[in-house]
Amino acid sequence: MLRRFPRLLLAAVAVIATGSEANAAQHFIQTYIDAQGGCGSNAAAPLSFVLAGGGLQTPFGKPAGEWTDDDLAALPRILAECEKAAAGVNSFRASEIRGEARNLEARVPRLVQAARVEQARQATQLQARREIAQSRISAAREQAERGSAAADAEVRQLEAEADRAEADTRQAVQAGSQASRRPQDRTAGVDAPPSIGDRDASSCPWSEQDRKSRPEISCQKLTEQFLLGLRGAKRNGVEQAMKAVGKRINEDGLHFISAYQDEDVKGGSGIANFEFENGEVILITASIDAKDRPHSRFMWNGRTGFSCSDLGSSSRTCD
Repeated sequence: MLRRFPRLLLAAVAVIATGSEANAAQHFIQTYIDAQGGCGSNAAAPLSFVLAGGGLQTPFGKPAGEWTDDDLAALPRILAECEKAAAGVNSFRASEIRGEARNLEARVPRLVQAARVEQARQATQLQARREIAQSRISAAREQAERGSAAADAEVRQLEAEADRAEADTRQAVQAGSQASRRPQDRTAGVDAPPSIGDRDASSCPWSEQDRKSRPEISCQKLTEQFLLGLRGAKRNGVEQAMKAVGKRINEDGLHFISAYQDEDVKGGSGIANFEFENGEVILITASIDAKDRPHSRFMWNGRTGFSCSDLGSSSRTCD
């Protein structure tokens, strides 16, 4: 007897293992039917409420969108086995199960197909939204890159204009110094040169006659505060402040060369360009030869709010 016990134990374990494997391999459709009481019981109704309530979205307890082709292929086979089990109860029960099985065989595949179509539609919509978002991101990056390139180009253009204007300034100052020494530019019997506006002509070597032939020549001292005061000014206001009509540049701008002498720390001679928009100053660029600060740059851009100055009083330098 003791010798036979190990054999009996092994046989029992094998039966249990076989049953576990069978349960593990059981299809979810069969599991649902068994949970409703099975098809072999006259009191159970395993197929009556498969599509009731949320069953249209989850036939036999599984979401329609998750059904596989293998699940659809297994459905008729499992329903046929259910019909056989019902036939063993009575003919009325068999007829009822048969009608419900035919209904499920027709409707469940349609529900699964509709769920798959909806999933594909949502996936397409999601992909389209991703592509639109990516397109907007790319457009924003390109715009930022173009804006940065345009800003760099504007700075380079302004720097080139400032360099050319500095050369013009030196030439104008040199020519003005020569003109101031010509005897015909002095009033006979008067040692002091004529006044220029409210400023002594000794600070400006250009004569009245020479300045009339060069409308961009000004004797106004250029300082940071003076230029800041012309932000948003009208054209005639700029002309009055510079005491000259200026030389037209670009489509709507004025160019001035200041021949002011006796430079100090805060200002002196140089060039100043003013660009107008809607009749008001929108951009000011200047290069000023102040004492110990040659070629000091100044810029104010009303479009972007950017401003800089090398004259020492601004927190942002242009270099």
